[in-house]
Amino acid sequence: MSVVVLEGPAGPNVPLLIDSPHSGAQYPADFRPEVALERCRRAEDFDVDVLFGEAPGLGIPLWKALFPRIYVDVNRDRGDLDPTMVDGMLPFPLAPSAKAKLGKGVIWMDAPPPPEPTPLYSEALSAPEIAHRLKNYWEPYRHGLAEHLSAIRLKHGRAYYLDCHSMPSVSTAMHEEGAGIPRAEIVLGDGDGTTCSGDFTRRVAELLAAEGFEVAVNTPYKGADLVRKEGRPAEGIHALQIEVRRNLYMDEDAITRSPRFIDTRARFGKFLAALQNELRNHAI
Repeated sequence: MSVVVLEGPAGPNVPLLIDSPHSGAQYPADFRPEVALERCRRAEDFDVDVLFGEAPGLGIPLWKALFPRIYVDVNRDRGDLDPTMVDGMLPFPLAPSAKAKLGKGVIWMDAPPPPEPTPLYSEALSAPEIAHRLKNYWEPYRHGLAEHLSAIRLKHGRAYYLDCHSMPSVSTAMHEEGAGIPRAEIVLGDGDGTTCSGDFTRRVAELLAAEGFEVAVNTPYKGADLVRKEGRPAEGIHALQIEVRRNLYMDEDAITRSPRFIDTRARFGKFLAALQNELRNHAI
């Protein structure tokens, strides 16, 4: 069974790839949480792959995970785990980040609010179980992404990567800044200018603003592990994270599309077409 898929051409005519690492909703049989699956689905970036789904038709490849982030999160380092939640020894060092301490490291240990974060499991996960998730899900996603970006750079001499996500409209108790903080409509994260050129960030922000979106940069999201690992602007690979506020396209409680979905998807399609045109004409 496939756990990742590439939609669109492997060798695009412009040096651009987008991905959706957190929209997967195929829950593996060995995922046995202590809470209802409906609660776990709050961790999904629901329908982000569909929201940016006009990309393949434009000739822009879309790389996406089919499995859920709560099972294994490809946007975290493999060692981003709370050691107290691992039963046994793993063959690599653990270095839990602030996110792991909030229950959402590479293997999520808490279910998301509301009402409050809740333990997903009644006991620590075994080292073999964690190793299985990393080998069979995390590695294919990460290795495939790196290979596609390298192929694009080889073909074009450069590569641009948009890492697409969604975010709660208001922060929750699982966010580092605490609960209750409203989000901008779009947040771009480039690691404070380290994961891509400033020109790329500025132009993406301008093209999104031209479609009527309110855009913030590096507040509160600066870009997580995917763009930090893949973004090497000195080597010609430019990676930029995009977070979309969920009330632009979905009912956050029901986890369904809202009446705004069609319009928001169309606006992203226009944005991608404009970005593709600028890359084709070497305007960026």
